[in-house]
Amino acid sequence: MRFLALALFSLGQLLAEFNAPRLYWTDKDLGLIQASDPNGGNRETILSGLSDPRGIAVDTNQEKIFWAVHEVNGAIWWANCDGTNAEVFIGSLDEPADLELDIENGVIYWVSEGSGQIQKANLDDNREVTVVLSELIRPYYLALGDGFVYWSYFNSGVIERASAEGGANRVVVISGQQRVRDIEVFDGVIYWCDRNSSELRSRKVNGAGRGTILFSGGILDRPHGLVIDPISGTMFWTDTETQLIGSSSMDGSGATISIVSRGLDGPWAIDLARPTPFAKPYEAWQREQFLGDDLADPRKELMVWGGSADPDGDGATNLLEYAQGTNPNSAVRETGTMSVVGGQKVQIVFRIRSGDPDLAFTLEATDDLSSGPWSRDLFEEVGKRVPDPRDNSYQFITMEADLALFSKFFARLRVSR
Repeated sequence: MRFLALALFSLGQLLAEFNAPRLYWTDKDLGLIQASDPNGGNRETILSGLSDPRGIAVDTNQEKIFWAVHEVNGAIWWANCDGTNAEVFIGSLDEPADLELDIENGVIYWVSEGSGQIQKANLDDNREVTVVLSELIRPYYLALGDGFVYWSYFNSGVIERASAEGGANRVVVISGQQRVRDIEVFDGVIYWCDRNSSELRSRKVNGAGRGTILFSGGILDRPHGLVIDPISGTMFWTDTETQLIGSSSMDGSGATISIVSRGLDGPWAIDLARPTPFAKPYEAWQREQFLGDDLADPRKELMVWGGSADPDGDGATNLLEYAQGTNPNSAVRETGTMSVVGGQKVQIVFRIRSGDPDLAFTLEATDDLSSGPWSRDLFEEVGKRVPDPRDNSYQFITMEADLALFSKFFARLRVSR
């Protein structure tokens, strides 16, 4: 009788995975902040009863939304992404119209239309306001990119930029438009809305000319807010005349699509909350599995929350628990792993996380646990990968090996990211 043993090990560093994105927008006339999936589904009202909400931005690291209250004695407010704990973040501002977050450096930027300024402050408890640029004539929308701040005006056809640090090197980037509204910058390309020409345009930042018309007319009438999703290659915008949220490709192919068209009156600014690739999903998994006090203590990385830690002592590291969807705080593991021996063949079926292109696995084998060696060449994947009917974010994989040369057989699964 042949003897087969299966052991599970893991190694490596954890990187990012993709989580489902979420759109957030303001409706200035209805006084709302709402959210939906990128296709318009699962729409919900986050906050209501607001006074003239304009610019909006989402901090996925802190799970916070920020928005501008466009009043003479206005303010920037913030709240949890579900709308709870809403409070003033920075007050006593003169008609703040739009805002952007520099998550990497922990800074928030905004335009104050009334005072003609672009300002910034830290996102931590030190919220001292710094003026980046002043003496502007009604700045209206802004964007950040490559160390620069870009902005448009209330009644102008130009886009300017300057150093985001202190406002130096100010230049006109785009001109010859009719009435520019929101701006996005990504990978050396600038995208913008033109309210009066009913257009979405783009151009290389360092290029020349009036840019390429990506989309014009149709459901585009007075586009205002704009956000891009480089991962899916999609643009989303608000239109204050057709009163809808629309989407289209970033390269101008295909058609414009209305994703939200009911129950809007003054849809204004829009942002996309995608925790990745800018955020690390393993950190979100850690927050679900471990106490905040433990995560804040670097001394507990090796024993509690690190990728190689095994806090429940079941022999499976946190990385393996993450990969197979098991509980790192419980020694009871239902991995769905099983082995089947038939004649000279053995098949091992195991459950592993899908949808993560950085997750890799290797099934190794040996006939001697004391000295090895472990071979990576004996097993090969057979059959189709089968989604777990209980949770489609996992799948079952079948590996097969020939037992003809072995009287006893050990296998181990190694997982890395």
